[in-house]
Amino acid sequence: WETIRYMVSDIQYGGRITDNKDRELFLTITTKLFDPSITQPNFQFAPGYGIPTFDDIVKHREFVRETYPDVDGPRVFGMSNNADITYRSRQAQTALATILDVQPRGAGGTGGMTREETVLKITDAYLKQLPGNWNPDKKDKLGDKQPLSIFAGQEIDRLRVTIRVIRSTCSDLRLAVAGTIIMSPKLQDALNFIYDGRVPPAWTAVSWPSPAVVTWFNEVLRRHEQLDEWATRGRPHYYWFSGFFNPQGFLTSVRQEITRSHASAGQASWALDRVETRTEVRGYDFTAGQMDGRDEPPSEPRAVQVYGLSLDGCAWSREERVLVDAKYGQLFNRLPVLVISAGLIGQRPDDGGKKERGAAKQMQYPTFRCPVYKYPNRTDNNWIFDVELPCKEGDEHWRLRGVCLLCSTE
Repeated sequence: WETIRYMVSDIQYGGRITDNKDRELFLTITTKLFDPSITQPNFQFAPGYGIPTFDDIVKHREFVRETYPDVDGPRVFGMSNNADITYRSRQAQTALATILDVQPRGAGGTGGMTREETVLKITDAYLKQLPGNWNPDKKDKLGDKQPLSIFAGQEIDRLRVTIRVIRSTCSDLRLAVAGTIIMSPKLQDALNFIYDGRVPPAWTAVSWPSPAVVTWFNEVLRRHEQLDEWATRGRPHYYWFSGFFNPQGFLTSVRQEITRSHASAGQASWALDRVETRTEVRGYDFTAGQMDGRDEPPSEPRAVQVYGLSLDGCAWSREERVLVDAKYGQLFNRLPVLVISAGLIGQRPDDGGKKERGAAKQMQYPTFRCPVYKYPNRTDNNWIFDVELPCKEGDEHWRLRGVCLLCSTE
């Protein structure tokens, strides 16, 4: 069986899979299907999906037609019922996007505001909400040359570019509509996209993808608020992880600071190439400046607490602190505050290099290595890192469920 799995998952079919997480999923599927249990007489892949045992191909086909359902439900593939809702929703979104793309642009109604007037009203509102000449002083709270401070400065620089492009586009649109400057193809695209409620390509090129311009612009303001407070008041107690251009850089900065703190304390074994990211889910959440629950300071002084991640494909039990199935219709569920720390590779948490007799409460269950993505489009380019989440069912169950953590659900 091991040879069959290897031939199928790593050579014949798996060899064509380029995405690392897709390869792991395919290996999990083959491990489940190519198992000695399939030789049992009453074996079923799922309820109603038995194996035909006829020698005649005609009877074989009749068995499949008569016993197998016409529409395969998500449970057959190990997924939750919410997966079907997600699939249908994306079908509808694709169809609506296609309709918007093919509709005529120049048609106007007999009354009401024109396309240009509508877009100018929107852009005027954006210009009023954008911060002024935003140029925070990096020498005050970010001048300590620590990795996280350098990271914050880089994020500020990138967001300043985004804000500058937004302001330039909105101002140029007003001039182009008035006839002062030429309505270039770039400005025409911006006008059409804003009218349709989508993010102009020029804005996406210097920021991040989003299906709705209203959601995208609100996120711009939220990112500015977090970074401006960081630059003027110092490091936040809770970081909005979804509001970073480069979350991988944030993780690297955390590992660097923790490694330096231990190395400066005389622990020569701490080196960046020997350190891995550690995570732990807390029992409280933090949203819009409000904390839901009792604060639990991390044991590692340099550890950080982040929020804003959403579970796709399951939910989180605060009482047991394990993964559970999501309720029907709840496609996304917020993950409580996540503590991000670092530790030596191969060394168990908080054991000081010695074997630990009793495991922590959260570690009494097996863990699922849950991937974290920037966006719902799950590719290697959008993958950030993996989080170890406690669960009762084991890694295979949740991997087949398609569980992951998302920074953005849009």
